Amino acid sequence: LIFLVSVLPFGISYFLSEKQSSRKLFLGAASVFVGLGALISLYNVLPGQTYAPRFPSNSVSWSIAVDSLKVSPIFGVGPGNYLTAFNRFRPIEYNATELWAVKFATSRTFFFTLMTEAGLLASVGLAFLLYVVYKTARRDLKEQKLVNWGITAKSDLISLAILILALLFFPATTLLIVLLFLYLAFYSKGRHTSLDLTAKGSSEGSATVNEVATRFPALLITVPVIIAALYLSFISSRIVLAEYKFVKSLNALARNDAQGTYDLMREAIRISPYVDRYHATFARVNLALANSIAINAQQEGATVTDQDRQTITTLVQQAIAEGKSTVAVNPLRAGNWEILAQIYRSIMPLAQGADAFAVQSYRQAVALDPLNPNLRVALGGIHFAVGDFENAVSIFELAVATKPDHANARYNLAFALNESGNVDRAIIEMTSVLSLITDKNGEDFRVAQQALSDMQAKKAASGEGGQELNPPQAAEESLLEPPLDMPEGSEPPEAAISPTPSPEPEPTSAELSVTPTP
Repeated sequence: LIFLVSVLPFGISYFLSEKQSSRKLFLGAASVFVGLGALISLYNVLPGQTYAPRFPSNSVSWSIAVDSLKVSPIFGVGPGNYLTAFNRFRPIEYNATELWAVKFATSRTFFFTLMTEAGLLASVGLAFLLYVVYKTARRDLKEQKLVNWGITAKSDLISLAILILALLFFPATTLLIVLLFLYLAFYSKGRHTSLDLTAKGSSEGSATVNEVATRFPALLITVPVIIAALYLSFISSRIVLAEYKFVKSLNALARNDAQGTYDLMREAIRISPYVDRYHATFARVNLALANSIAINAQQEGATVTDQDRQTITTLVQQAIAEGKSTVAVNPLRAGNWEILAQIYRSIMPLAQGADAFAVQSYRQAVALDPLNPNLRVALGGIHFAVGDFENAVSIFELAVATKPDHANARYNLAFALNESGNVDRAIIEMTSVLSLITDKNGEDFRVAQQALSDMQAKKAASGEGGQELNPPQAAEESLLEPPLDMPEGSEPPEAAISPTPSPEPEPTSAELSVTPTP
C-alpha cells in the first residue's frame, strides 16, 4: 500500500505534463490502475479484515528500543536482530495483551526498529538525512514558486515525503528501504565534475601516456566497485542455491523421502552454513529418523540390533551437533536454545543424562526470553518428569507470575502441587483454570473439570476437607534397553548471557542425574 501510494504522484505528474498523445493515454491508464491497487490494498488492511496488520504498540516498541540502547548504545543489537531484542526487553505488560504469544521481528515504526538494531549512530545519521532533505525541499519550493512550475515539478518531492512519513509511523520492508534511496536519488541534484588530475602533454609521443593518466582516478574508483559487485554476486548466488536446496529438501520430506531430505539438507548447510533455520530443521530430521528406528523395533517386538543401535547413536549425535550449531550461529536468540533443549528432551527416553542438558538449555532460553511463560512450563515439565516436584512447583509459579491468566501454566502448577502433597493449593489453582477457560463446553474445560474432581476425591480420601491444556508428563519409558550413553561432546554450549538472579531454584547435581523411569 505504501509503495503504491508513493508511486502514484509520479504517474499523475507525468500525465499532466504530457501533451495529447498515446503516451499520455498510457500514463493516465497506469495511474488509474495504481490508484485502484492502492484502494484495494487499503481495504484489505483495514481493522477486521483478513490481512489487517498487527504490530506491537508504540509504548512496547519504545521500551524495547530504550532497553536495547542501555546494553549497546552506539551500534544497537545488530541488523536483523530485532527478534532477539524483543525477546529480552519487551515489558511484562505485553503479556496482558492478546498478542502475548506473537514474536515480532520489527517494531511499530521503522525509526524504533533502526534505533534498536543500529543504535544511536544510525539514528543520528537518519535524523541528519531528514534534516538535509527538509532544507533542500524548503529551498527548492521557494525556487519553484518563483518560476511557477506547478505540481509536475514536485512529484519526486511528494513521493519522497509520503514514503518518509509512512516510515515514521509504520514498519519498513526491504522494498521500502530500497525505494527510499531511489527517491533520494531522484530528488538529488548532480553536476559534472572533472577528475582530470594531470595536464595533457603537447607532444604527440606523450599523449597516450597522459591520456591513460587522466583516466586513473576513474579506474581507481570503478575497479574496486566492480570487484565488490562480483563478490556480492557470488555470495548471493550461493545463498539462492542453498535456499533452493533447502526448499527441495522440504518437498522431499513431504513425500516421505527420508534419504533425499537428509542429503539435500546437508547440501544446503554445506553451501550456506550460517543460516540457523537450516541447522534447526536438520536436527529435527535426524531426531525423527532416530525415533522412527527405535519405535519400529519396539512395535515389532524385536530387540534392537547392534547396527540399529549404532545408527540411532549416530543420528542422535548428529541431531545434537546441529542443535549446537543452531545456537552457535546466533547464541543470543532464545528460540535457538529452545530448539536445542527440545532435542535433549526428545532423547530423554533414549539416552541417560539428556534431562540435565535439557534443563541447562531451557534455563539459557529463559534467560534470553524471561517473560515467555511457555519456556518455564517446558522447563518445569522436565523437573516434573524426573520426580523433582519441589523445583517444578517453583518454576510453574514463575510462569504464572509472568502471565497470571495463562491457563496451561496454572494447570501444570496444579498437577505439581498435587504431586508434592499440597492438594489444597492444587484445588485452588485448578479452580482458577476452570475460570480462565472461555469455552465451557469444550474439551479443555472437561479435562480440567475431571482433574479437579480427582483432586477433590484425593483430598476426601486423605481425610482433608480455549487453550490446550497439557499436564506435565512423567518420564517416558525408555525405548532402548539399556539406554544409550550420551555421546562425547553432547553437552550444551556455554551460556550466551549469565541468567539474572531469580527465586527460581537451582537443581542439584543429584536431581539432574536421575535416570528417567516409567
